[in-house]
Amino acid sequence: MFDSMDLLDIAAEAAELERRAPFAAIDTAILHVIHEQYIPGLRQHIAQKFSSLSTSSMADPSGQRHHLRALELTVGMLVNMVSACVDAGLRTWESFLDEYGRDTLYLIPDSYGRRLVLVQFAVAAIDVARKKGQNLERLDVLLKDVWFASVCDLRLIVYVEQLAAQLAWADEKAAVLAVFAGALPVLHQLRLVGQGQGTLRDSVVDRDTTDIAQDRYQSAASLAVSLIGRVLKNMAADKGMHQQVFASWVARLLRTQQEVQAESRRRMHGVNDTRKLVDAMAERVTALVRDNCTNFALPPNLVLPKTSAI
Repeated sequence: MFDSMDLLDIAAEAAELERRAPFAAIDTAILHVIHEQYIPGLRQHIAQKFSSLSTSSMADPSGQRHHLRALELTVGMLVNMVSACVDAGLRTWESFLDEYGRDTLYLIPDSYGRRLVLVQFAVAAIDVARKKGQNLERLDVLLKDVWFASVCDLRLIVYVEQLAAQLAWADEKAAVLAVFAGALPVLHQLRLVGQGQGTLRDSVVDRDTTDIAQDRYQSAASLAVSLIGRVLKNMAADKGMHQQVFASWVARLLRTQQEVQAESRRRMHGVNDTRKLVDAMAERVTALVRDNCTNFALPPNLVLPKTSAI
């Protein structure tokens, strides 16, 4: 377990490492300490946040900003240390992003916490790796695994949008599995609409908190559904030999939607009562899957519920 002073020391050492010649003897010694001690310890520290803290406190709007920012900084430290070790050949990104990797972040038992950490890690890893010129092509499927497992949880919409933009930028140049091609214009249009809605919403003072929360949820749902629609249409148009990969992504999408629906039924008070909104989004997502993914072999336990008109 780390305290705040430990984290500051780790951050200082990681920053110092970035400033030095990569193969100096002192750097090699520091790298091995980071590889053998700091990375395993920090990974365990992140996982324990969701064992000792109530998940509801992480998702509760009143404490969300503080918790999310602290977690984001901690995950950022982990990403920088992993990146340094990747450069030295001591670790791989796959080890953290693969469900069965040695250092997998999928070990977090809490479903919301697992999705949150994974999407934060993916966004930060792409940023750091690109700045350092590290090759991310081999991570394409794993990064998209994270997006499909996160997009239906609208508490993560900020990170989902960032990851979609990063994947769309990469897919503009990709030859295969470019399912995010064409998503950048969608993101741009929705961002403009969201800014307009935000201005209108902020100017209305006679709405209660529940109304505002519902407005925000519906805006986030529109963004998520538009992105899902674009990606699924690209998958439907792909006539290559990728059906198995596509089916695994759709399965992740539907599984998360089911988890979010189950979670929403356990939160039935005040601004946290999102059951109707979550169910309405589930209908829209299900309709998109039915329209575009009829040829994909999905697990039998992911039975699609009946949909009403949208």
